[in-house]
Amino acid sequence: MEDGPGVDVVIDLTKDFEILDSELCGQRFVTIFCLSVLEHCEDPFKMAENLMLLLEPGGHLCISVPFSWKIHGYPNDYWRFTPEGIKKLFYKVVFDDAKCIAATSKTNEFKKLTNDLGKISFSFSKHRNNGHILRAVSAKLLKLLSRLGILSWLTGYRHLFTPTNILMIGKLKDV
Repeated sequence: MEDGPGVDVVIDLTKDFEILDSELCGQRFVTIFCLSVLEHCEDPFKMAENLMLLLEPGGHLCISVPFSWKIHGYPNDYWRFTPEGIKKLFYKVVFDDAKCIAATSKTNEFKKLTNDLGKISFSFSKHRNNGHILRAVSAKLLKLLSRLGILSWLTGYRHLFTPTNILMIGKLKDV
């Protein structure tokens, strides 16, 4: 981020906390939004620690990070995250699973965080059992194309990952 209209403070959240605390005059926050930033941070562990220290007791953290996404440097892009990785980074925050979701690159496509996060499956039976007949037929067609050696660049995989972001909301644990 750069200084400009509408920007109150430009600060490096990976500095030693004493420096941050001094630059922010001891200010603490009820809610912190960290949206599409952490993947660009050279030291996400330090940034996570500092964000937790900047939250008021009982404060909320709203975070959005890429799980699978194209590399996009502003100026650099270093990391991808899983829900469990976010919980490890922000170990003082209790995340509400009911308020944590995955968002794909499709408009209005939001899903629960599961072990199938971001996965597009090529399984006929899985899609048929879930009532997705067209997807089941498409999976069967891909399997046939694979046997014929057609589209081998695609059909050689059991599943692909769609561009997916993880959105999590949590509350700082009571100290």
